[in-house]
Amino acid sequence: MKFFGFLSKKKEQPAVAATAPAAAPAPAPAPALAPGSAGRLKLYDTPPKTAAMLMAIVADTMGKPLNELRFISIKEVK
Repeated sequence: MKFFGFLSKKKEQPAVAATAPAAAPAPAPAPALAPGSAGRLKLYDTPPKTAAMLMAIVADTMGKPLNELRFISIKEVK
């Protein structure tokens, strides 16, 4: 049958170039969070030093390690 004739013919493979095309550089991975951290913290009108002190005070008052607490945001009340 002419219709299935392409199955019986073997096509020659074209010669492959000796050098492979250059691969695109892998994207830089996202910065990993510190071990035990619970994500991002949003600060509103609060310097980072003050926020760190508040988080330490809350952790000490609750008697829990800081890495077990999750702070979503800290905002200064004026």
